[in-house]
Amino acid sequence: MQKTSNFQLILKIIFGAFIVVAVLIFAGVLPGFKKNPEGLSGEVLLWGTVPLEVMQPLLGELNNNYGNEFRILYEEKSAGTFENDLLDALAAGAGPDLFILPHNLILRHEDKVSPISFELISERDFKNTFIEQGELYMTKSYTRALPLYSDPLIMYWNRDMFSSANIAKPPEFWDELIAMVPRLSEVGNSKQIIQSAVSLGEFSNVLHAKDILSMLILQTGNKITDFDIEGKIQPVLTELVEGFSSQPVESVLRFYTEFSNPAKPVYSWNRSIVNSKEAFISEELAIYFGYASELDEIRTKNPHLNFDVAVVPQIRDIKNRLTYGNMGAIAIAKKSDNPQTAVAVSFILSGRDFAQSLSNALGIAPARRDLLSIRQSDAFKSIFYESALLSRGWLDPDPNKTYMIFKNMVENVGSGRFRISEAVMSANRQMEKIK
Repeated sequence: MQKTSNFQLILKIIFGAFIVVAVLIFAGVLPGFKKNPEGLSGEVLLWGTVPLEVMQPLLGELNNNYGNEFRILYEEKSAGTFENDLLDALAAGAGPDLFILPHNLILRHEDKVSPISFELISERDFKNTFIEQGELYMTKSYTRALPLYSDPLIMYWNRDMFSSANIAKPPEFWDELIAMVPRLSEVGNSKQIIQSAVSLGEFSNVLHAKDILSMLILQTGNKITDFDIEGKIQPVLTELVEGFSSQPVESVLRFYTEFSNPAKPVYSWNRSIVNSKEAFISEELAIYFGYASELDEIRTKNPHLNFDVAVVPQIRDIKNRLTYGNMGAIAIAKKSDNPQTAVAVSFILSGRDFAQSLSNALGIAPARRDLLSIRQSDAFKSIFYESALLSRGWLDPDPNKTYMIFKNMVENVGSGRFRISEAVMSANRQMEKIK
């Protein structure tokens, strides 16, 4: 019996060693079984905005598995100061080896990222592994980062309010939503809104207004930004799209702003109302467009709220269904002190096991196709996974500046200062000036 136990122990050690080597081979650090593991050791520092209490136990498990080779450390950063913290640290030569790069900061920080060549992960393998939104991280010859998670924009809807209005199910298309609004809204004689169907039309008190507008624009087929013949990013808000007789962004802006126009049948929102999430939690709003990651907060703040989730409405007769999503990916810092190990760790973190564990802990979806193809028994998670596959985004030259540009575009129309065509042209010109 003792001999058998020793033999089994030896097999486990050998098998464990092969697992480590296989991971590093997949990461491109060890081509074949080449005996040259120098550099695959030490500590690798990861930065991100994921809460430490979520990340620490997950990385602790990895460190137990790989502790003899290397260790992964993590520092939580505030979303509001992440960019400045990163810039200051890299300038001082004390930055992280890896950081979680949100998709809307790709252009802002691509000069700080070490490219992952197609020799490490081919274009075909990348597309087969990660959802389509992940291709924002790709260039023609390399990828900037490896997608980790997807937090899709979904539709939260109040079941009681729908039942009271004798509406059996949430809208699948935007024209269905338009028809539902008068039945779900309650507007007083002086145009005060007593109960709102949907929080669209304004900007400041509509949480995720820029993202909702982005979703609507992307649903038309307009990319918001694209590369010119010289490879420089440029706005395309004024471009025509096949299937639309007029500029689609103008149609989107007209559709969006009508919900705050008291003269329109879809009037259901104005700037005097509390922010959209709080209105939904307080049962004063029937439909709220929010992120999958907000589910627990909504449940906690109103345990008695009778609500459900659904995929966001689509444009009828448009073939490609999509929503907007927040995506994070593992990027290798160009100034990493331990680049070889950082490469290996980036592949481990974007692998099946860790991506699944992290998405479960955060209550969102992984960015891997193989994980999203697993049928979900949980009613909420099934919508999150479906929406993640539909998620898209755009290359944003400066999120803070474009936020103000989108805000001005909406408010200039709402105030009557600009006509819709003028507001879109002005937004496009302002985006052209972003450097």
